[in-house]
Amino acid sequence: MIVKILVVIGFCFLFWLICYANTGSDEKNMRGFRSYPKEVQELVKNDMHLASLAPAAVNMVSVFVSNVVMFSVVFCVVGIILKYTVGFSDFLDALTYFIIWGQVLNLFDLLVIDLLWWRNTPRIRFSCAQDKSLYQNPKVHVASFVRGIVMFFIPAVIVAGIVSFI
Repeated sequence: MIVKILVVIGFCFLFWLICYANTGSDEKNMRGFRSYPKEVQELVKNDMHLASLAPAAVNMVSVFVSNVVMFSVVFCVVGIILKYTVGFSDFLDALTYFIIWGQVLNLFDLLVIDLLWWRNTPRIRFSCAQDKSLYQNPKVHVASFVRGIVMFFIPAVIVAGIVSFI
């Protein structure tokens, strides 16, 4: 059980490191452009230096599907390793673990990364929008969290089935 808990904690830390590495300059911040409040997105799109860097509108269905695929692969690789080391007793055991892992990561993303770190660090601010108050609206983060509840459930079911079958 300890190993399974450490895996979840390790992935939360890894997720934060990835977020940290993808911020710090206007160019890097563009990678997470859809995570910014609409007011900031508009300022960036109207800035003569940054407008050309701003990505076009993102298809949320393709983002959702790509996240399901990515987390299915990650959960599957780790799940297979865990099955042959610490084990899963059955489908329900594996499903419970992957649901908890996904939702802990989702909640960590909302509370620690988005609401505590992201809204307060200067690393995520665009050069044309330095005022901290522009970044305080949690609406986009909460919406992402709600989508994540469903998104993490799908890979959990897929991978629990794979891990219990093999």
